[in-house]
This record gives sequence, structure tokens and C-alpha cells, in this order.
Amino acid sequence: MSWIFGRKKDQERETSDASEVFSSPGMAIVAERLSRRPGSAVLELGAPSTESLAFLAKNGHDVEVVDLYHSTSPGRSGSLRGLLPPASQLPLPEGEARFDVILMWDLLHYIDPADRRLFGTRLAALAKPGAMLFVMASSSREIPTAPIHFRIEAADRLRYSGLASGDKLPPPRLGARDVEQAMSSFSGERIFQLRNGFQEIILERKS
Repeated sequence: MSWIFGRKKDQERETSDASEVFSSPGMAIVAERLSRRPGSAVLELGAPSTESLAFLAKNGHDVEVVDLYHSTSPGRSGSLRGLLPPASQLPLPEGEARFDVILMWDLLHYIDPADRRLFGTRLAALAKPGAMLFVMASSSREIPTAPIHFRIEAADRLRYSGLASGDKLPPPRLGARDVEQAMSSFSGERIFQLRNGFQEIILERKS
């Protein structure tokens, strides 16, 4: 797999009500894809927001939201703190649904490393050939005990809510190679190292 690396881009940052806004070169690529392909099917795997849904639904896009983390209540399960249930039990869409864009956000941090490949296989089954997958990953910074709530503020800007929560988990040491191994049915396209310690990774479903 070959990657195209983006330069460390100066982060435009705003803080309000325990949330922060950062520039997002990865989301800019997703937005550009959606603008060129009206009527795309989008799978949003994070917590929904009015702003994000309004942005994603433009140009006739069909958006399906599956809030994987909160719909499975991992905090009340018997698993390790913060971890989602096994990938085989996650309530991903069933039937004939296939998507052009999948927004996975930072969910891979909260899946047992031994279970990531099965999760990637299940996502690949939902993706059309050439579908775009957007992933957030961190290798060196601590992460919140629950996934960050990302809201799309603009085509190239995301608001992070929950990033500064009191409780933290150790750095997940999740890098581009780990994402590549988990998402083996996808090919790497672009990776951006952000100044806030996260990587934005864009992959495409292999034909």
C-alpha cells in the first residue's frame, strides 16, 4: 500500500463549551468527493448532530446514521473500559445496503486490536467498489474514555466535543500501518498528521 502524506497543516483552533474546532484536510477531501457525486449513500458511524446531517445531506445524499458506541453501551458491559463489544455483535446495517462514503471517525481506538480485522471485513462488505473511508487515529496521545463527538462545521473544519474530558485512556498506538492491516480490503490514499496529535486517514475500497 502506498500513501500520499499531507504536510502538517497549521491548525485553526477555536474553543467553546468544552469543544474545539480544528481544520480538517481529510474532511475537505470527503466533501469534495460528495460535491462531485450527488445522491451518494453515506454511512455515519458516530454520534449524530444536526450540523453534520445538514452538511452530509446536501446535493441529495442519502445519510444513514448508526451510532455504534452509544447504541451498544460499552460502559455498562463486562468488557474492558471503553471497548466496544466484539465486531461480530456490532449493529451495522444489514441487507443490500452499500455506501459510497463511510465516516468511521475514531471508533477503531475502541475496538479490541484482535477484533479490528473482522470489523474491517464487515465494513468492506458495506462499501461499494471505490467507496471512501474516513478514519481518525492516534498513536501517541491519550484518548477520552468514549469516542469524540465530531461535528462538521464546514467542508474543511471539524468540531471535537469530549476531547478534554477528565478521564483518559492510554495512547492507543494506532498508526497508519495498523489501520492498513485492519482495513485490508481498502487501499490507502491520503494521510494527514495533525498538530493536535491525530491522523486523518482516507482509504478507498478496492475494486
